[in-house]
Amino acid sequence: MFRHAFIDRLKACNDIPLPLAESITGHGRGQSDFAVYGTVGYSLEQNLEVIRKVLI
Repeated sequence: MFRHAFIDRLKACNDIPLPLAESITGHGRGQSDFAVYGTVGYSLEQNLEVIRKVLI
């Protein structure tokens, strides 16, 4: 339930890139973490900025 509510809030922002939202929620596009490990991802600061947007 929490993850679904959080995803709803992310979608309501309309300005969060899908890969960033997937990174925060743990959802992906069918690739395992092993397949993308070592590539440039989102920083903790970027994740925190998005999370702060959806706080109550």
